[in-house]
Amino acid sequence: MKNAINLFSNSIFSKISIIGIFVIGLFSLGSCEDSSTISEARRATVEDMLIQPGFAWFDEAKKNYVYDTLVVDQIKNYNTKQKLFLFVKPSCSCDGTKRTFPHFIKVLEQAGLSQSDYELYFMSSEEDKHPYMTDIKIKNLPGFYYKNTDGSYYSIVDTLSDRLGKNLNYKIEDILLEAAKQ
Repeated sequence: MKNAINLFSNSIFSKISIIGIFVIGLFSLGSCEDSSTISEARRATVEDMLIQPGFAWFDEAKKNYVYDTLVVDQIKNYNTKQKLFLFVKPSCSCDGTKRTFPHFIKVLEQAGLSQSDYELYFMSSEEDKHPYMTDIKIKNLPGFYYKNTDGSYYSIVDTLSDRLGKNLNYKIEDILLEAAKQ
């Protein structure tokens, strides 16, 4: 009798195990679909971002940034109206978005550039499609690019990151001036 009960309980356990494995397998098959999608960058303005909840940090970071007035005055003397392209992930809480982006906007404003002098795109990832994909390969967000008179693009954020990584004391306006001089 004891063997019959053990056989019965082992049989039920085996059936439950098989059903469990089957159910897990079905869920696994459903998750094997390629759900990765590449979205498109959205042309935007700073105001577009500010009307969304959760972006109060932008004005505060921009207001508190102390830029180098001598460098910004020099930027005004160069043809910075070539064109600037800014790619940001506005919902990101990383330093690049929460510091570099508002600082750069302040520098642009103080140098006399308006939103018509740059194109701002909101992106969810570096792989998002954008109108300049053939010329600009975005490695990290945010990405700021200056289009030189020869048609080449100068990556402001990548250059800044490189300089800071070498413990060189640079600010975003230094890199914009460097780009404008080319």
